[in-house]
Amino acid sequence: MQGVGFRPFVYREAQSLGLKGWVSNTPDGVHIEFNADFKLSREFYQHCIASAPAQSKITSHRIYEVAPREFEAFEIKDSQGLGPVDLTIPPDFGICHDCRAELLDIHDRRHGYPFITCTHCGPRYSILHQLPYDRHVTAMEGFTMCSHCNKEYEDPHDRRYYSQTNSCPECGVSIVLYGPGGKENTDPTEVLLRVHQALQQGKIVAVKGIGGYLLLCDATKPGPVNLLRQRKNRPAKPFAVLYPGADLLKKDVFLSQSQKEYLEGPIAPVYVLPLRPVPGTGICHELISPGLHSLGVMLPYAPLLVLIAQKFEKPLVATSANLSGSPIIHDDGKARRELFQFADMVLSHDREIAIPADDSVIKSTSLPGPSIILRRSRGLAPGGHQCLNFPGETLLALGAEMKGGFSVATAHNLYVSQYLGNLGGYEAQETFRRVLTDFLALVKVKPRSLICDLHPNYFTTSLAQKMQGDLGLPLHKVQHHEAHFAAVLGENDLLDRPGPVMGVIWDGVGHGHDDQVWGGEFFTYQGGDFRRFQHFDYFPWLAGDKMSKEPRLSAFSLTRGNSLLKAAFLQEEWKFYTKLLTRPGLLTSSVGRLFDAVSSLLGVLQKSTYEGQGGLLLERMASRFYTAYYWEKVPPFAFEIKDGIVSLAPMIDEMAGELLAGAAKDQLAARFHQTLVSIIGKTAQMTGHTHIAFSGGVFQNSVLVDLIRQQLSRDYHLYFHKQLSPNDENISFGQLAHYYLEQKTLSLQTKEEITTLTE
Repeated sequence: MQGVGFRPFVYREAQSLGLKGWVSNTPDGVHIEFNADFKLSREFYQHCIASAPAQSKITSHRIYEVAPREFEAFEIKDSQGLGPVDLTIPPDFGICHDCRAELLDIHDRRHGYPFITCTHCGPRYSILHQLPYDRHVTAMEGFTMCSHCNKEYEDPHDRRYYSQTNSCPECGVSIVLYGPGGKENTDPTEVLLRVHQALQQGKIVAVKGIGGYLLLCDATKPGPVNLLRQRKNRPAKPFAVLYPGADLLKKDVFLSQSQKEYLEGPIAPVYVLPLRPVPGTGICHELISPGLHSLGVMLPYAPLLVLIAQKFEKPLVATSANLSGSPIIHDDGKARRELFQFADMVLSHDREIAIPADDSVIKSTSLPGPSIILRRSRGLAPGGHQCLNFPGETLLALGAEMKGGFSVATAHNLYVSQYLGNLGGYEAQETFRRVLTDFLALVKVKPRSLICDLHPNYFTTSLAQKMQGDLGLPLHKVQHHEAHFAAVLGENDLLDRPGPVMGVIWDGVGHGHDDQVWGGEFFTYQGGDFRRFQHFDYFPWLAGDKMSKEPRLSAFSLTRGNSLLKAAFLQEEWKFYTKLLTRPGLLTSSVGRLFDAVSSLLGVLQKSTYEGQGGLLLERMASRFYTAYYWEKVPPFAFEIKDGIVSLAPMIDEMAGELLAGAAKDQLAARFHQTLVSIIGKTAQMTGHTHIAFSGGVFQNSVLVDLIRQQLSRDYHLYFHKQLSPNDENISFGQLAHYYLEQKTLSLQTKEEITTLTE
């Protein structure tokens, strides 16, 4: 990985051993040539591998003898930028401890400089125009280093040696404050004071971050939070909250040492953590995270945010600057044109954001185990994965619709893009096109094959078909849930496993091979073959996309109009939907809609204002019960598994009876989650599977994941996503994994045919 101080590290190692030669970046990695005998060369080589910089990722390495050539000294040569790129692209790194200390040190020459960086931290991916990574191909190209910065840049013993983002107040990035009438101030001290005063007065401020603009307001005052919800058209979806430091953060949420280190580390994500019974900062948590007892929290990952948060000394709401459902705003011109519909002032700067990226979001679990990635973006993307091998072939997989993202496979690397939003809107589609075009130019490749979803109406399907026509490329289509399964198999190195693996693939919607809406599927995988052997019983898909926005419709469909639901409908609506049930139409097995249905039955939510709201509220109820009873196992509801169909009709009847008898709703929510775990265990027992893999948006539910690990890990090998989200962000990666298996199967078949002909 470039941009992490690897060349300066090599230089210092070579100097310490008295070696002469050179080190350079090239499109396929770092190259080093030097004079040494066999013993010394092995020592140097092993040192470079074992002591590499913390942020570096060495995916392969080798040493060999070349033709004799003498060198006078050891030097860092200019990067060689010709040819396709096979490098791990550096993500953006959160501010490191050394830079943070200098930023706040009144005696340091960079005290209060909002764009302090070094080889260990700062923007990388978001400012890149080309590779290999050097200053002249980044957004730093127009900033000429002063003599002080240049001295650091050329000093092998300075941590800013060869730091491509190096700058200071004398030669670096400038901030500017805009009001509705235009530019108002450029003096850094005055600008930050104005921002502080505005936040204190309950105003909303847009601030240019690493991957786009953020909207900030006081998280302890109801007025600004409610106003922000109104302006963003975001009635209930949780906001993230920015804290100046971990000490203040601990007053509001439960925070482990490992979580603290993660928040303060290079990824610096939004971390969804459990709230304390009584938050200590006075935060308006019911307005920020309505109906939930968790909070998405973050620590300042950019020096500009450090300065704002440190001066404010209270938690700040920090949410993407966009209208709900639209991509994050990152272009300065667009920011000045559009952000005043949200914000009272805009704090910008003159370093370009070349590639937009939202904040990454990670969710904790209650029981010991890895956290769940909800959104993979700044700090994590684009990354590089070496688990699949496509020698000589460049592939482009375009992913799904709700969680946009693409993957590109080159000869030695596989890149998974950042989250690019819901692709149902024009703005998001245009952002997707531009980021894709720029990324292909960045890695200097042209795809030879395209892969997309089976759904005929996805934007990504249409784009793939257009690219197929324009470029004359072969196009492969992969069923949505098979892509999910292939993704989790690929992440866990199970694609070449000889024995069978059961895939539990649960989500909201996916186009099935039978043209129905899948979402509650059980697969088995062995030897490159995917087979769907079981699914939840179909129920009618009512009123198209409206069903995913109104949990009451899922409940009405699943229960065939149970009288318990009448209070959720007008009389005319009841009659209308009753008629719809009698008409032939689409059917679904969606577990996402099943969660909606149960949330409606329990009276939790009838109409949602954001994706997955019913499921989140249901998870909260179950969590409240399990926490109170120390995760004691509860009895599942009744269910039936017969001829590959999971029927929940017995569960619905039992749940309705319990409701009428006045059972506690938290307990019913807990029993519903337990029922799902019992279905998985029963299915594995009936089929003899011992290895089970999980994917799909439903497995963002931490209660469900905790119960699965708690109850099934003793008897089964369990596999979850590790570097990717379980939601549709992993689809593009899964499409590549699925294609890999198809090509491998074809290759084996070809070899068998040749062998047969030869014989």
